[in-house]
Amino acid sequence: MLEASVNKRLISDVPLGAFLSGGTDSSLVCAIASKLTDRPLKTFNIGFKENKKEEHVYASKVAAHLKTDHHEYILSEDEAASILEKYLHHLDEPFADTSAIPTMLVSKLAREQVKVALTGDGGDELFLGYGSYTWANRLSKTWFKIIQAPLAVGLRFSHSSRLNRIGHLLEKVPESQIRSHIFSQEQYFFSDAEIHKLTTKILAYQRFKYQDSAQIANRQTEAEKQALFDLKFYLKDDLLVKVDRASMYYSLECRCPILDQHVVKFALNLPEAYKKAGGTDKWILKEILKEYIPRDLVYRPKSGFSIPLSRWLKGQFKYLIEQNLNKKTVEEAGIVKFSEVERLLEAFMNGEEFLYNRIWLLIVLHKWLKQYA
Repeated sequence: MLEASVNKRLISDVPLGAFLSGGTDSSLVCAIASKLTDRPLKTFNIGFKENKKEEHVYASKVAAHLKTDHHEYILSEDEAASILEKYLHHLDEPFADTSAIPTMLVSKLAREQVKVALTGDGGDELFLGYGSYTWANRLSKTWFKIIQAPLAVGLRFSHSSRLNRIGHLLEKVPESQIRSHIFSQEQYFFSDAEIHKLTTKILAYQRFKYQDSAQIANRQTEAEKQALFDLKFYLKDDLLVKVDRASMYYSLECRCPILDQHVVKFALNLPEAYKKAGGTDKWILKEILKEYIPRDLVYRPKSGFSIPLSRWLKGQFKYLIEQNLNKKTVEEAGIVKFSEVERLLEAFMNGEEFLYNRIWLLIVLHKWLKQYA
């Protein structure tokens, strides 16, 4: 099915290539595409000079093994920071997913040589690649529910930012909010309770409610239900929007073979044991990928290209907080309470690092409102 899907998306009368991050999904797409093409596939990757994990090195190793025509651009954090504001203007709405930046950069790199690029989007949602799916299964266990409340309270008072964040995730929420709650805490976003406390009466905030489909509820595990939530919302309204706008900014067309309707239908009916086995996420994809590249490149810790936003907000981007989250700007917008913003900023500056994405959401929203409202 994957071969058929990739083959269909190789049809092009213009130069074609692929994004290669070195992770499971993009590596598999590139491996299959390389097998199906007569000439070396053009592959593209970017990385940070300061990134100690050197994720781009894995992409280079995969490219070398597949014998692709590989191109990478290693930029400095300062270089990425200098273009962040510029890119915010081109997303057409308050869009706070910072991974749009590396997506734009790799699109720019690819567009210098090709007009169409294959991506690995959809693999995490269809084959259980996110940590939130482990949490969904864990939170449904009876024994865990017994210790959940006291554990949440204890962790919330921890001096560890990581444990504090888990404490937020363990908060009890109504059944209609469990999916969005797990998602929000995995992404470092505001919980429903936090939004309710944060927003002003002017906004008349409507609580988000979601029920698992009754038709499939008994046939799916909690992890699969969480993944279906991501397919319906996160993938559709964030990830694919990001890829589309970032790539089209450079007039590059992106195609997603893993999201072929036949692959999606198959994945949704595949038992969880094939998606997660022996603690390995995306097991079936990795088993297929193992046929193309060495095992040590397949079975390794998941790690992506990420913007060091927490550090930037305390350093070179502190001016964005001062410009967009001051008392005058926040109160003129009238959407959130300045007292809550103040409390949030104080907690972040005093060591609660996991709050950085919540602050970024507020910066992007108020910056957009000042310019376009």
